[in-house]
Amino acid sequence: MSLAMTQDNDPQEMKPESRLKSGKFLKSENLLQGRDEIIILHGDVEYRLRRTSQDKLILTK
Repeated sequence: MSLAMTQDNDPQEMKPESRLKSGKFLKSENLLQGRDEIIILHGDVEYRLRRTSQDKLILTK
């Protein structure tokens, strides 16, 4: 059985609106909601997702 991705299921090949509708993708704007930083709780561990002044995202533990 081959696990190679085809054009139909390769996220890089999908249009942005199709990726969002697939339920596997979220816009960073939806997560951050105008904030520069949020805390994500994963199990018992806190992670910090931060938008930089250069509009990059950094996830730290």
